[in-house]
Amino acid sequence: MKRSLLFLCTIIVMSVFSSAYGQNEFKVVKIFHIQSGGGWDYIAVGPGNNRLYVSHGNQVNILDLSTGDSLGVIENTTGVHGIAFDKSQNKGFTSNGRLNNVTVFNLVTNEVIAQIPAGVNPDAIMYESFTKKIITCNGRSKDLSFIDPVSNKLLDSISVGGKPETAVSDGMGKLYVNIEDKNEIVVINLATMSVLAHWPWHQQKNQPVLLMIK
Repeated sequence: MKRSLLFLCTIIVMSVFSSAYGQNEFKVVKIFHIQSGGGWDYIAVGPGNNRLYVSHGNQVNILDLSTGDSLGVIENTTGVHGIAFDKSQNKGFTSNGRLNNVTVFNLVTNEVIAQIPAGVNPDAIMYESFTKKIITCNGRSKDLSFIDPVSNKLLDSISVGGKPETAVSDGMGKLYVNIEDKNEIVVINLATMSVLAHWPWHQQKNQPVLLMIK
């Protein structure tokens, strides 16, 4: 018999205040209770709609960011990892790791619009401003999927030679992808949709070296 467990989603913000030593400290300002089963991964704040999206096992819970009240659920997102948004299209997107697809939903009504095939085990997901595409990092197929948020179609993929955990765009045509099983950063040229470089993580005398991106 499957039990329903009480999980806590805790939001922590930094509260800066003066102490006797002039140090900055953190404190918990809100705790939201979410009652349903399943694990957790990413959370995301919606674009200007005061909503908090919480990936939670087989669904995404949607909460009022101020009160923690439930505003809805995006269902059938088995193994969900991340949530991304395209405000111009009024759409949200979830990366469903066990279904190998992306769910598209309406940001106002929460209605599911489509499910789009992605790579194997899509994990992190993002809206990329240079290409105006949704990108998923697919752990088991070791590639990136590029989805058109207008037509809701898979357009392209790029192999990165390892397991991509997450990615960051500079907004000017370069994408930096964290390859967790290779200890490296892969640099993608989004204009040509090709790999520019592999930057290894170095270690000298057991001390990590930080690679700075300019």
